[in-house]
Amino acid sequence: ETEQCQNPTPLVDPLSGSVSGILHSSTGVVKVVFTTDDSVSSEGFQMTWEPFTPSCSRRQTLTDLFGSFEDGSGDEQYANFVNCAWIIAPPDAISIELTFSEFDTEEGFDFVEIYECMDGEECLNPTFLSNFSGILGPTTIQSTTGAIRVVFTSDWSVTGGGFSASWTSAIATGGNNNDGGSSVDSASKNAETSTAPGEVLETTAAGAAGEPGT
Repeated sequence: ETEQCQNPTPLVDPLSGSVSGILHSSTGVVKVVFTTDDSVSSEGFQMTWEPFTPSCSRRQTLTDLFGSFEDGSGDEQYANFVNCAWIIAPPDAISIELTFSEFDTEEGFDFVEIYECMDGEECLNPTFLSNFSGILGPTTIQSTTGAIRVVFTSDWSVTGGGFSASWTSAIATGGNNNDGGSSVDSASKNAETSTAPGEVLETTAAGAAGEPGT
């Protein structure tokens, strides 16, 4: 059972001497062991702990041609120690356009990273595409692959409103165009988009589109 912690995995190297800091486990149970030898003692240690419930899933796979998602904090600020991922992999997609309509994280410490996936939703060897941090206005980026991985991480202090994002996908229809190649459709809630893949397409200064946050 989890409370017995029969096969624990070390979280950090053994601590000794005078140390302080914050540790965060990736499980809901931790085991703390204190040992001394037969000579020389000191004042010991004092520690506190608190349970942590992430605002988003460790990994979520999204396969619709278009849709939206957010960091999971709703109208509140996101939590510390967040490490969540979204795999966006619509069937037959050849490119994904990702737009952040709201974005507010601790600049330089809490990041959203985007990776391209060559192997669809498995995404075993993702290739880094871009990352964002701080307060941004509406920002759009397009991939050169039909699947992407979005990773959100936060550190141990200072949070923000989080982010809201939506995506559309370009799919190969299997037909031919006038040049003899495959034709491509853009799946979107609103209108077809035409942009250069593999780069940030548009970034609007924050404040021009209202106060960011979720």
